[in-house]
Amino acid sequence: MNVRLRCPGVRRDLEAGFNRRKRNWIEPAPVRSTCSGAVRAIHSSPPKGSILMRARFVLLGAVAIVGLAGCGGSDKGHAEKSEDVAVKVSRSELGPIITDRYGRALYAFTKDRAGTSVCEDECIATWPALASKTKVSPGQGIDKSLLKNSQRSAGTFQATYGDWPLYYYAGDEKPGDLGGQGVDDEWFVVGADGKLVKQEA
Repeated sequence: MNVRLRCPGVRRDLEAGFNRRKRNWIEPAPVRSTCSGAVRAIHSSPPKGSILMRARFVLLGAVAIVGLAGCGGSDKGHAEKSEDVAVKVSRSELGPIITDRYGRALYAFTKDRAGTSVCEDECIATWPALASKTKVSPGQGIDKSLLKNSQRSAGTFQATYGDWPLYYYAGDEKPGDLGGQGVDDEWFVVGADGKLVKQEA
């Protein structure tokens, strides 16, 4: 700190005040001496540690913003991106069955008729429909003549295979799980031929 004043007493007071502020620096307001011919604005610089601390806070803030931006738009449900929705035939302990493109089992509901879904409300919460804003594409082993897309709601299509609208089971956690097979004797996986597979998993 450089203080040039013609009054020694004022200088000592200013230096003593600055020393008391060293550990917890706060930007001081300009100080003006009332001594004759000694009008000077006194400015001081923060300790180096304070500057480093401010730089660290700025860096951490930037990292946090980038992290939040990277997390946006994540979807934790079964829904796939519209351009990626497809079904295929996969091997399972029940034989060849219809799955999504990742190998997750798809089920049929015996109360559905002629490709029309009657699963709504609480039912659809447990058995999410394989639905998309674009029509579902056929993958490996699929008989294209059996794959259709029924309109579920405005702008949404549900995949059907044979006469059966296709659903996931919320209790299945990964490809290969067959926890929905035979539930209430109404839910079954669908074979490559479009018929229900009713054997137990």
